[in-house]
Amino acid sequence: MNSRCQVDLIDFQTQPDGKFKFIMVYQDHLAKFILLRALESKRAEEVAYHLNDIFLTIGAPCILQSDNEREFVNRIICEMTSLWPELKLVHGKPRHSQSQGSVERANQDVENMISCWLKDNHSTKWSEGLRYVQFVKNRAYHSGIKQLPYKAMFGVKPRVGLSTTSLPPEIIKDIQDEDDVQKLIETDLNHRHTNDHNNSGDDSDCNDIETSKIGDDIQKARQTAAENLQKQAKKMKSASDKSHPPAKVGDNVTVPIPDVDRGRGDLRNVIGVVLEINNDGLYKIGTKHGILQTLYCRTEFDICTQKFLQESDVNQDVQISLRTAATKHSVGTGQGFIRCTCTKNCATNRCQCKKK
Repeated sequence: MNSRCQVDLIDFQTQPDGKFKFIMVYQDHLAKFILLRALESKRAEEVAYHLNDIFLTIGAPCILQSDNEREFVNRIICEMTSLWPELKLVHGKPRHSQSQGSVERANQDVENMISCWLKDNHSTKWSEGLRYVQFVKNRAYHSGIKQLPYKAMFGVKPRVGLSTTSLPPEIIKDIQDEDDVQKLIETDLNHRHTNDHNNSGDDSDCNDIETSKIGDDIQKARQTAAENLQKQAKKMKSASDKSHPPAKVGDNVTVPIPDVDRGRGDLRNVIGVVLEINNDGLYKIGTKHGILQTLYCRTEFDICTQKFLQESDVNQDVQISLRTAATKHSVGTGQGFIRCTCTKNCATNRCQCKKK
């Protein structure tokens, strides 16, 4: 627990809650325990502030995995590593949400649960419902770890006051203070200690045994979570191997083009040919206009049943990015969008936006 954690943002700008426009989702990779925070913006300072709050509550992880958005790649890295030199920040693959798959699925659950909370409470204040959604999500059964995230984190089931105890509901209604509770359970506690210790040992021994049992329960819950995650990973790997068989040198493949890299009327894939397979099982793919710079695993392309491109048709002297390949295959000008980073009006030819 707390060795690898994942963090991501959910964009709520289309439905702001006053000053809050984003939700930060922080998840422990092993226990699947999540923490939610409402953010006013995606500024590095604000994200780092809330991460500090979490780290100072449950401790800083060894590895913090994030996506490649800007809020996690500039000052956050510097601030976090200065506070915790042993902290290692791992980035997911760009434009590849599967590397953040666990927290991405948690994002979908959080969005759906917030929608239900808003409807049930006839409210638009989703920032007020975040803590309730967080608690319900952590006490819901997780199919990956085969238990509740709360139990995997703390070793016990979540409690909601006396309503989650073994006391009958009709008795709970009459309880007003701690003295009433003590009177109800005093006999049961005495009976249990008598049976467990045969009237031997002092209270400190009882406390030590109880503490040891709680520690064992926590370790057992986390070990079970780890074993179930390994089983799930093997099952997913087996399914992936069946759906994506290995390719051979010379096979034609189709490489999907991300939506941000292609024009509206362009094709969704680039046709390539496998040129080389390295020892790690990664594929070098060539297109008609050059060799793709990135090496691909077999889950990132589909094998064609027909032959459209020969190895001799590839321009071996040029290495290009997938976006460049998509632009060259486009019937128009490709994606064509340029982000303006100017702080003043784009009025002179010195401005890159003006030149474009």
